[in-house]
Amino acid sequence: MNTRRCLFLCSLWLLCFPAAARDAIRLSNKNVLDVQIDALDRVWVGTLGGLNCFDGIENHQFTKQSGALPSNLINSVCIDRVEPRVWVALQKSGVACYDLRTGRFTYYRASDEVHPLANDDVTHIEQGPD
Repeated sequence: MNTRRCLFLCSLWLLCFPAAARDAIRLSNKNVLDVQIDALDRVWVGTLGGLNCFDGIENHQFTKQSGALPSNLINSVCIDRVEPRVWVALQKSGVACYDLRTGRFTYYRASDEVHPLANDDVTHIEQGPD
């Protein structure tokens, strides 16, 4: 997603929604580390308090407390261009992959036997060229 489009949509959201509506759609944490927009214009926000997805109507929060993620500390978010998935780089907890078809997460850690990561502290995630 291009940065200008992301900033434009975030600015538009701030201008179009009244303060009361913005207050009702609170992020899981005010410390935002990454923002991505998927093909359906959902805004994915990685914070130090979990992953948030704003679909235009409501904000969905994925946190450790809700059982969705092994950690709330999100370093980076990547929207998969091929499959309907959202990849999340977690501080000291590996990588989480959210399947948009099933609504379930799959986790990848350094301790995995099949596809182990080199390290659980993943600072950035990005899809390579096709």
